[in-house]
Amino acid sequence: MKKIFNPGTLLLYFAAAIIVLAIASCSKNDITAPPLSFSTPNQVKPATSGGMAEIKLTVTGGQWPYKYFIVPEYNWNAGDNIYDMLLLHDFSRLYRYTYFKNTIGVSPGTSVNPKYYWVAVQDILQSAYVSGSNMMAWWKRVAVYDL
Repeated sequence: MKKIFNPGTLLLYFAAAIIVLAIASCSKNDITAPPLSFSTPNQVKPATSGGMAEIKLTVTGGQWPYKYFIVPEYNWNAGDNIYDMLLLHDFSRLYRYTYFKNTIGVSPGTSVNPKYYWVAVQDILQSAYVSGSNMMAWWKRVAVYDL
């Protein structure tokens, strides 16, 4: 059986090769996005006494999708010791405190003694310094009181 040269097939392979090369030559730095920033209240309270409170992170800029980190303070300095791990760029336990929505329910302390949470946001471009020696310029501490 004789193979017949098909110019259409050759053109299809050529177009696919061009697309693959174009995608491979792009890097995350080729995407221009406004600088990533986020805000959250310094204090939150639940809607009802003894109920869950919500920490809401409002994000601007960066490149979606975002990851939201909310770490209870007892796991920040002790327990999972996230602070020391992040100083060394070790993310092996951070997944436990990673969310893909911007509002997270958390348990409050008392009306006098709050529970504290450390929060941050990262985008797909890895724009934020969530680890290393400058990370505390990015992370924010939130006090969660009961009513």
